[in-house]
Amino acid sequence: MVDTRQQYEDLLSIYLPIAGGVFLLILGLLLFLVLRYRSSDDRPTEGRSRAPVAEGVYGGVLTVVAAGLVYLTFSVMSEQEAGGRADTVSTGEVSSRAAPTIDIDVTAARWNWRFDYPRYGITQVGTGTDTPTLVVPVGNVRFAVTSIDVVHSFFIPQQRYKRDAFPERFNRFTLGFDRPTFIRGGGKCAEYCGLRHAYMDFDVRVLDRAAFERWARSKRAAAAGRPPA
Repeated sequence: MVDTRQQYEDLLSIYLPIAGGVFLLILGLLLFLVLRYRSSDDRPTEGRSRAPVAEGVYGGVLTVVAAGLVYLTFSVMSEQEAGGRADTVSTGEVSSRAAPTIDIDVTAARWNWRFDYPRYGITQVGTGTDTPTLVVPVGNVRFAVTSIDVVHSFFIPQQRYKRDAFPERFNRFTLGFDRPTFIRGGGKCAEYCGLRHAYMDFDVRVLDRAAFERWARSKRAAAAGRPPA
Protein backbone atom coordinates (compact mmCIF):
# COMPACT_ATOMS: atom_id res chain seq x y z
CA MET A 1 0.00 0.00 0.00
CA VAL A 2 1.32 3.45 -0.94
CA ASP A 3 1.42 6.00 1.89
CA THR A 4 1.23 9.19 -0.18
CA ARG A 5 1.10 11.52 2.80
CA GLN A 6 4.47 10.35 4.06
CA GLN A 7 5.92 10.31 0.55
CA TYR A 8 4.99 13.92 -0.13
CA GLU A 9 6.24 15.03 3.27
CA ASP A 10 9.56 13.34 2.49
CA LEU A 11 9.61 15.09 -0.88
CA LEU A 12 8.92 18.44 0.78
CA SER A 13 11.84 17.86 3.15
CA ILE A 14 14.07 17.75 0.04
CA TYR A 15 12.49 20.71 -1.75
CA LEU A 16 12.61 23.16 1.15
CA PRO A 17 16.39 23.06 1.87
CA ILE A 18 17.19 23.33 -1.85
CA ALA A 19 14.78 26.23 -2.32
CA GLY A 20 16.21 27.95 0.74
CA GLY A 21 19.78 27.43 -0.47
CA VAL A 22 19.05 28.82 -3.94
CA PHE A 23 17.25 31.82 -2.43
CA LEU A 24 20.17 32.61 -0.11
CA LEU A 25 22.66 32.17 -2.95
CA ILE A 26 20.80 34.57 -5.26
CA LEU A 27 20.25 37.04 -2.43
CA GLY A 28 23.94 36.93 -1.54
CA LEU A 29 25.00 37.52 -5.14
CA LEU A 30 22.60 40.44 -5.50
CA LEU A 31 23.84 42.07 -2.31
CA PHE A 32 27.47 41.58 -3.38
CA LEU A 33 26.86 43.17 -6.78
CA VAL A 34 24.89 46.06 -5.32
CA LEU A 35 27.57 46.85 -2.72
CA ARG A 36 30.57 46.16 -4.94
CA TYR A 37 29.40 48.08 -7.99
CA ARG A 38 27.06 50.64 -6.47
CA SER A 39 28.86 53.48 -8.21
CA SER A 40 28.23 53.99 -11.92
CA ASP A 41 31.97 54.59 -12.37
CA ASP A 42 32.89 51.45 -10.48
CA ARG A 43 32.06 48.89 -13.13
CA PRO A 44 33.77 45.51 -13.47
CA THR A 45 36.44 45.60 -16.16
CA GLU A 46 38.18 42.32 -15.41
CA GLY A 47 37.02 38.78 -15.51
CA ARG A 48 34.62 39.26 -18.40
CA SER A 49 36.34 36.48 -20.29
CA ARG A 50 35.55 34.12 -17.44
CA ALA A 51 31.86 35.13 -17.21
CA PRO A 52 30.61 32.59 -19.79
CA VAL A 53 32.37 29.79 -17.92
CA ALA A 54 30.88 30.85 -14.57
CA GLU A 55 27.44 31.21 -16.11
CA GLY A 56 27.77 27.82 -17.74
CA VAL A 57 28.70 26.15 -14.44
CA TYR A 58 25.86 27.95 -12.66
CA GLY A 59 23.36 26.93 -15.33
CA GLY A 60 24.63 23.35 -15.30
CA VAL A 61 24.24 23.04 -11.53
CA LEU A 62 20.71 24.40 -11.65
CA THR A 63 19.84 22.03 -14.48
CA VAL A 64 21.09 19.02 -12.52
CA VAL A 65 19.18 20.12 -9.39
CA ALA A 66 15.99 20.73 -11.39
CA ALA A 67 16.32 17.36 -13.17
CA GLY A 68 16.80 15.60 -9.83
CA LEU A 69 13.70 17.23 -8.36
CA VAL A 70 11.64 16.40 -11.44
CA TYR A 71 12.79 12.78 -11.26
CA LEU A 72 11.92 12.46 -7.57
CA THR A 73 8.53 14.11 -8.07
CA PHE A 74 7.56 11.92 -11.01
CA SER A 75 8.73 8.81 -9.14
CA VAL A 76 6.36 9.61 -6.28
CA MET A 77 3.53 10.43 -8.68
CA SER A 78 4.10 7.17 -10.57
CA GLU A 79 3.85 5.15 -7.36
CA GLN A 80 0.70 7.05 -6.46
CA GLU A 81 -0.88 6.37 -9.85
CA ALA A 82 0.04 2.68 -9.66
CA GLY A 83 -1.48 2.50 -6.20
CA GLY A 84 -4.63 4.26 -7.38
CA ARG A 85 -5.11 1.82 -10.27
CA ALA A 86 -4.71 -1.06 -7.85
CA ASP A 87 -7.17 0.47 -5.36
CA THR A 88 -4.43 0.44 -2.72
CA VAL A 89 -3.59 4.07 -2.02
CA SER A 90 -3.28 4.94 1.64
CA THR A 91 -2.64 8.27 3.34
CA GLY A 92 -2.75 7.22 6.96
CA GLU A 93 -1.16 4.78 9.37
CA VAL A 94 -3.81 2.15 8.69
CA SER A 95 -2.65 -1.40 8.14
CA SER A 96 -1.96 -2.15 4.49
CA ARG A 97 -3.71 -5.51 4.90
CA ALA A 98 -6.93 -3.94 6.20
CA ALA A 99 -9.84 -4.17 3.76
CA PRO A 100 -11.86 -1.01 3.07
CA THR A 101 -14.42 -0.46 5.82
CA ILE A 102 -16.99 1.28 3.61
CA ASP A 103 -17.56 2.55 0.08
CA ILE A 104 -18.44 6.18 -0.61
CA ASP A 105 -19.55 7.51 -3.99
CA VAL A 106 -18.49 11.14 -4.52
CA THR A 107 -20.27 13.31 -7.09
CA ALA A 108 -18.89 16.75 -7.91
CA ALA A 109 -20.99 19.47 -9.50
CA ARG A 110 -20.68 23.24 -9.86
CA TRP A 111 -20.29 24.16 -7.06
CA ASN A 112 -21.16 21.45 -4.60
CA TRP A 113 -20.38 17.92 -3.44
CA ARG A 114 -22.55 14.88 -2.86
CA PHE A 115 -21.45 11.88 -0.78
CA ASP A 116 -23.46 8.66 -1.10
CA TYR A 117 -23.06 5.70 1.26
CA PRO A 118 -24.51 2.70 -0.66
CA ARG A 119 -24.31 0.28 2.27
CA TYR A 120 -26.32 2.60 4.50
CA GLY A 121 -28.61 4.22 1.95
CA ILE A 122 -27.77 7.74 3.09
CA THR A 123 -26.50 10.87 1.40
CA GLN A 124 -24.56 13.96 2.47
CA VAL A 125 -24.96 16.94 0.16
CA GLY A 126 -24.43 20.68 0.41
CA THR A 127 -27.34 23.10 0.19
CA GLY A 128 -25.54 25.82 -1.73
CA THR A 129 -25.17 27.91 1.42
CA ASP A 130 -24.11 25.17 3.87
CA THR A 131 -20.88 23.27 3.28
CA PRO A 132 -21.37 19.48 2.99
CA THR A 133 -19.53 17.20 5.39
CA LEU A 134 -17.69 14.04 4.38
CA VAL A 135 -18.10 11.69 7.34
CA VAL A 136 -15.87 8.61 7.41
CA PRO A 137 -14.87 5.99 9.97
CA VAL A 138 -11.32 5.36 11.10
CA GLY A 139 -9.81 2.84 8.70
CA ASN A 140 -9.58 2.40 4.94
CA VAL A 141 -12.35 4.02 2.90
CA ARG A 142 -12.87 3.25 -0.79
CA PHE A 143 -14.02 6.18 -2.94
CA ALA A 144 -15.53 6.34 -6.41
CA VAL A 145 -15.35 9.92 -7.72
CA THR A 146 -17.20 11.37 -10.70
CA SER A 147 -18.62 14.66 -11.99
CA ILE A 148 -21.93 15.61 -13.58
CA ASP A 149 -20.73 18.68 -15.52
CA VAL A 150 -17.09 19.81 -15.88
CA VAL A 151 -13.80 18.46 -14.57
CA HIS A 152 -13.38 18.91 -10.81
CA SER A 153 -10.74 17.57 -8.44
CA PHE A 154 -11.29 15.84 -5.08
CA PHE A 155 -8.57 17.13 -2.77
CA ILE A 156 -7.99 16.69 0.98
CA PRO A 157 -4.77 18.65 1.69
CA GLN A 158 -4.17 17.00 5.06
CA GLN A 159 -4.21 13.61 3.36
CA ARG A 160 -1.80 14.81 0.65
CA TYR A 161 -4.01 13.21 -1.97
CA LYS A 162 -5.88 14.55 -4.98
CA ARG A 163 -7.88 12.84 -7.71
CA ASP A 164 -9.69 14.39 -10.66
CA ALA A 165 -13.43 13.93 -11.10
CA PHE A 166 -14.46 13.51 -14.75
CA PRO A 167 -17.97 13.40 -16.25
CA GLU A 168 -19.19 9.91 -17.19
CA ARG A 169 -16.22 8.24 -15.55
CA PHE A 170 -15.33 6.96 -12.07
CA ASN A 171 -11.93 7.31 -10.47
CA ARG A 172 -11.56 4.74 -7.69
CA PHE A 173 -9.05 4.80 -4.85
CA THR A 174 -8.73 3.92 -1.18
CA LEU A 175 -7.65 6.35 1.54
CA GLY A 176 -6.67 5.54 5.10
CA PHE A 177 -7.90 7.66 8.03
CA ASP A 178 -5.96 6.87 11.19
CA ARG A 179 -7.66 8.84 13.97
CA PRO A 180 -10.88 10.74 14.80
CA THR A 181 -10.73 14.40 13.82
CA PHE A 182 -12.73 17.24 12.31
CA ILE A 183 -11.30 19.52 9.62
CA ARG A 184 -13.42 22.52 8.71
CA GLY A 185 -13.02 23.19 5.01
CA GLY A 186 -10.65 20.22 4.91
CA GLY A 187 -11.71 19.16 1.43
CA LYS A 188 -11.55 21.25 -1.73
CA CYS A 189 -11.97 21.27 -5.46
CA ALA A 190 -8.45 21.66 -6.87
CA GLU A 191 -9.46 22.16 -10.51
CA TYR A 192 -10.76 25.55 -11.65
CA CYS A 193 -14.40 24.93 -12.54
CA GLY A 194 -16.06 28.33 -12.75
CA LEU A 195 -16.89 31.51 -10.89
CA ARG A 196 -17.58 29.88 -7.51
CA HIS A 197 -14.70 27.44 -7.65
CA ALA A 198 -13.04 28.98 -4.57
CA TYR A 199 -16.16 28.20 -2.50
CA MET A 200 -16.41 24.54 -3.51
CA ASP A 201 -15.21 23.12 -0.18
CA PHE A 202 -16.38 20.41 2.16
CA ASP A 203 -15.73 19.59 5.81
CA VAL A 204 -14.13 16.29 6.80
CA ARG A 205 -15.21 14.43 9.94
CA VAL A 206 -13.47 11.20 10.96
CA LEU A 207 -15.24 9.12 13.63
CA ASP A 208 -14.27 5.93 15.41
CA ARG A 209 -16.17 2.91 14.15
CA ALA A 210 -18.82 2.85 16.89
CA ALA A 211 -19.50 6.59 16.58
CA PHE A 212 -19.74 6.27 12.80
CA GLU A 213 -22.30 3.47 13.08
CA ARG A 214 -24.38 5.61 15.45
CA TRP A 215 -24.17 8.54 13.06
CA ALA A 216 -25.21 6.36 10.12
CA ARG A 217 -28.20 4.93 12.02
CA SER A 218 -29.26 8.42 13.02
CA LYS A 219 -29.03 9.72 9.45
CA ARG A 220 -30.93 6.73 8.07
CA ALA A 221 -33.66 7.10 10.69
CA ALA A 222 -33.95 10.83 9.99
CA ALA A 223 -34.26 10.15 6.26
CA ALA A 224 -37.02 7.63 6.97
CA GLY A 225 -38.82 10.06 9.26
CA ARG A 226 -38.50 7.97 12.41
CA PRO A 227 -36.58 8.38 15.69
CA PRO A 228 -33.05 6.96 15.65
CA ALA A 229 -32.65 3.50 17.19
